[in-house]
Amino acid sequence: MNNRFLRLINIFYRDGFKGLANHLFYKLHINFKFKNDLERKIQYFSKKISKEVGNNIITGPFKISN
Repeated sequence: MNNRFLRLINIFYRDGFKGLANHLFYKLHINFKFKNDLERKIQYFSKKISKEVGNNIITGPFKISN
């Protein structure tokens, strides 16, 4: 019992109320998730880079040659 309580405290310190809500939804088998700060930053920069390069691959083996 004490171990479960410590796990919830760690989730709260790591992700706040969103993390606790996500953990509750997971335990109740509800397919819903709040995005934490890191996921929102990744999504923001991914969209920004995608707009700047025009959805084209700029490096690697699938690079479009002009």
